[in-house]
Amino acid sequence: MTPKRNLYDGREQTYIKHLFLTQYLKDAAFKTFQGRSPVFNFVDGFAGPWETSAEGALEDTSFSQSIKVLTSVKNDLQSKGISGLKIRFYFCEKDPNSFAKLSEYARQQSGVEIVLFSGRFEDNLDDISRAITPGFTFTFIDPTGFKVENAKIAEFLKTQRGEFLFNFMSEHINRYPDFEGVRAAYSALLANEGWRSRYDALPDTLKNEERILAILKEAFVDLKAAKYVADFGVMNPRKDRMQMRLVLGSNSEHAIELFRHTHRRVELREIETRQSIAAGDQVSLFSNEFLAESYQKSHGFGSPGQKELAENLVVRHLVEHGPTNFCDLWVHILVGAAVSKSIVKDTLNTLRKNGVVTFALPKSKTKVQPDTLITLVAPPLLS
Repeated sequence: MTPKRNLYDGREQTYIKHLFLTQYLKDAAFKTFQGRSPVFNFVDGFAGPWETSAEGALEDTSFSQSIKVLTSVKNDLQSKGISGLKIRFYFCEKDPNSFAKLSEYARQQSGVEIVLFSGRFEDNLDDISRAITPGFTFTFIDPTGFKVENAKIAEFLKTQRGEFLFNFMSEHINRYPDFEGVRAAYSALLANEGWRSRYDALPDTLKNEERILAILKEAFVDLKAAKYVADFGVMNPRKDRMQMRLVLGSNSEHAIELFRHTHRRVELREIETRQSIAAGDQVSLFSNEFLAESYQKSHGFGSPGQKELAENLVVRHLVEHGPTNFCDLWVHILVGAAVSKSIVKDTLNTLRKNGVVTFALPKSKTKVQPDTLITLVAPPLLS
């Protein structure tokens, strides 16, 4: 089940957001049900509905999308003889009008366990924790802006066995270059009243939202909401600027690998959407798919720029931590760069060839193995 593109005219960035959510959820649910847990809890802390298509019957909402994709996974696995699977949905919404629509939608669903919470997500965390069935919990945090109390949210996330996807509203952050009017909101978002000193210490070549994002990701790790935190940027295709960043937090390196796998697929659709809007009625000799793949190879996932970033991240990690086995190294590279595990292996071969790192391989092997020890020889100047 994927979002219907025609329901998102004029807000294509939301289409990409929902596409990423459903693609990741589908793969995560299959993996969870076939090994980690027979119970999958989905928590949507800012459920809405907000802006929706008049003809969509709320199909273009995160709660509708999550119900469809997770129910589809469950039914698919049950048809293959896997029994005892359970999904429960926990939706929270503070706006009374939106909550009334959400409640009506929930009443119309059959064969689905839905628990609703009225009010702010931060004020319902204790009740949600008590209501959640033991099992794997995926928490979707999608506020309309950036006024959230992340210290409370991180405490909730720390107690759950699962993952979270946080929608960081880049465009909203960039609207406030003067911090005085939003200092308290930033302190709550970053769970740190002293965030400004950390902000000033970051390179001034970074955009405002990039510096705030870096501090936010560090905060999630420091507060033990997740061990690994990675992000995927979603452009506004009609304005050609960063609209939001989807931030995944997990204690599992395999979740980060899945996140980047989803990143690669959804980024192609995002590029296709942008190109289609830009082209309008013009006819091209090449298909949108071909043009998107070409653009991604040069500017997106796995591009030369991302490979160079991966090289720098390898060197930085080895400088800070010393010789490291590949099994303990690769996830840190995927956290910071839009590359795959395979690309990291190729990167290490390149660094070895250039005399930057050294490692020994078993006979007949051409790439690093999980227990291959990577040692820094001569760090280059980092770009």
